[in-house]
Amino acid sequence: MSSFGPGMIIAGKYRLVSQLGKGAMGEVWRAEHTTLGASVAIKLIDVDLLGPGNLNNSEVVQRFFREAKAAAALRSPHVVQILDHGYDGRLPYIAMEMLEGETLEHRLDRLKVLPPIMTATIMTHVARAIGKAHEAGIVHRDLKPGNVFLVKNDDDEIAKVLDFGIAKTTTGALGAEGGVSTRTGSVVGTPCYMSPEQALGNKSIDHRADLWSLGVIAFECVCGVRPFDSEALGDLIVQICARPVPIPSQVVAASGVPIPDGFDAWFARACAREPSERFQSARELAESLRFLLAPEGSGLISLGMTGTAMPRIVVPPQDRVSLAGPDAMNMIRPALANANTMTHPGVAVTSGSNGKSKRSAVILGFVATLLVAAVVVGVIVSSSGSSETNPTPANSGATPTTNPPPATSASNANPAASAAPTSSSAETNDTPETQSTTTSTGKPIITKPLTTKKTTNTNKKKDGWGF
Repeated sequence: MSSFGPGMIIAGKYRLVSQLGKGAMGEVWRAEHTTLGASVAIKLIDVDLLGPGNLNNSEVVQRFFREAKAAAALRSPHVVQILDHGYDGRLPYIAMEMLEGETLEHRLDRLKVLPPIMTATIMTHVARAIGKAHEAGIVHRDLKPGNVFLVKNDDDEIAKVLDFGIAKTTTGALGAEGGVSTRTGSVVGTPCYMSPEQALGNKSIDHRADLWSLGVIAFECVCGVRPFDSEALGDLIVQICARPVPIPSQVVAASGVPIPDGFDAWFARACAREPSERFQSARELAESLRFLLAPEGSGLISLGMTGTAMPRIVVPPQDRVSLAGPDAMNMIRPALANANTMTHPGVAVTSGSNGKSKRSAVILGFVATLLVAAVVVGVIVSSSGSSETNPTPANSGATPTTNPPPATSASNANPAASAAPTSSSAETNDTPETQSTTTSTGKPIITKPLTTKKTTNTNKKKDGWGF
């Protein structure tokens, strides 16, 4: 039974509120700073593991504080932030930032298989944290979904790496407490995610052991199952060290889970048994995976998208085309070779040489409008000219059967006759004739008949043109 409970004060300033989790080494509690009121996470060691004697010499305590020193040395948004550490009497504690969200292990339990872009994003965040650790000479040695926390950050989420408790340093970055090493033949870590050299208890392991673990985590996210798994520890170690490395597409062939192209080859390299044949850095591993899972983007998206649907693509608004003339659109649209280039009337897709086609359409519409206007003006002018120069002759009697000769020809041929017509000819001839006189210069003047009858005019002006 736990010796901790709500209301208990740790180090005189942290009041325990509720338990967040429990492991083999101790417990994690939600706590409140008594003076600041800020929420923190307090990690406490089980007092039964401490034993008698000097606590500073205890391997358990040294590993416990190694986690605090390792996380504090890595100034990365993808590593949990350490706020405080120390003793409450004989009880060691670590105060960390309070994280809201869930572990990758819990998300895999709910979803089984993650969308490719989500997997690429999580692996990119974890690789950033692990890359920082490797640059500082720190090997995590216990990477697994339970040690990856997906933290809510407004509308997004950030993956953070937890628990550097069994981290190993190769450069003394963790000081004297970081110098505690694992004895040859001892196994530390979570077996399902351990590399062959780590599973065999080799003393000299380096950062490439973490890269193997990253490959196993990616396999589980994409396929929904672990590549190496067994209830018997011996059988599990044989799978990791001796049996053929699983091929992702063959593992999930029966379940129908889609495997991205190239993932088989990627996993074969990430989990090559020979460390020199693996990816040689966390960044190289993550970038190659992101290229496979998110080839059209960076792969950095909101982790809050926990479904399997891909994010919606929003098409930006296109340029609007303005066309001249009242009927120009009807004239131009049949000239378009591809009807798919128009999304809806007046909106064109902007691609390639679309700018030239827009200018051509505007010019064509303008020219067509000018041509229509020119034809109309010509018709009106022609109609007006015809009505003024060719009046229809009429009298009160019959309709003429033959056209009279031109007045100018008659006057030139016989000016005396046209000047003095007889009354008898006017009475007996049904064809009306125009009466004319001559001026002092000898040119005839044509006059209209005194009596006319209104008849139909075929050159009558049409309504609606505004003239």
